[in-house]
Amino acid sequence: MTARTTLLSAILIGGAAMALSIITATGASAACTSADLNTQRGWQGCDLTGANLGGANLSGVDLSGANLTDANLVGANLSNANLHAANLTLARLNNANLNGANLNGAKLGGADPMLGVDLSGASLIGASLIGTNLLAASLLETNFSRADLRGVTIGPISSYNGQMQASNANFSGANLSGATLQRLMLATANFSEANLTGATLSKVMLTAANFTWANLSGATLSGVNMAKLDLGGADFTGAAVDGLVLTGASLSRATWVDGSVCADLSIGECKPR
Repeated sequence: MTARTTLLSAILIGGAAMALSIITATGASAACTSADLNTQRGWQGCDLTGANLGGANLSGVDLSGANLTDANLVGANLSNANLHAANLTLARLNNANLNGANLNGAKLGGADPMLGVDLSGASLIGASLIGTNLLAASLLETNFSRADLRGVTIGPISSYNGQMQASNANFSGANLSGATLQRLMLATANFSEANLTGATLSKVMLTAANFTWANLSGATLSGVNMAKLDLGGADFTGAAVDGLVLTGASLSRATWVDGSVCADLSIGECKPR
């Protein structure tokens, strides 16, 4: 029988459980007690629905497969935590530290904007963040490979004049259809084979980014600088490209706005086959 737990209150300071808890458990074993935090098991597979873990130190804790639906994780330290396949739907993660965390296959989003969350170095391979607003977040070297990012908005808050950091982020194979990427530092980011249909890219810095075989059909790219980028095989069918800078960019075998296929060695412009 699967254990089910309900965490009513917990305060964790410096990795140690303090003043901790009324935890109830049913099932074959009394899992997910405070003592489990100091074991290899951690809180994997635990039902922590609605748990109040705001400000908690859960660095390195195993929460794989845990149900954190509607949990309060505001300001929590989840750096290097294992959240593989965890359910974080409606969880509040403002200013949470998820640096280096494993969120592969996890479900996030559906709550208020994820404001100020640190996902630097985190892995979200195959994760679902549909409709999530990642505002003022840190996405340096974050791995979103094959993640479902449909309709997401990623960028700084409106009152900030600079660009949000997302350099070296990996969006390869991710579904970014209908997404809005605005005022982002995306140097060396990888968008190879990503689905960006109907997406909007605005005021993004794409130095040395990779868009090979990306689907940009119907995207809005007005004023975007893609100079010297590898756009080989990318699909621009129906995209808005007014002011798009392509100086030195490789468009070999790309499909241009009008549906024509660019010849091999097309550099800086699409030369139809």
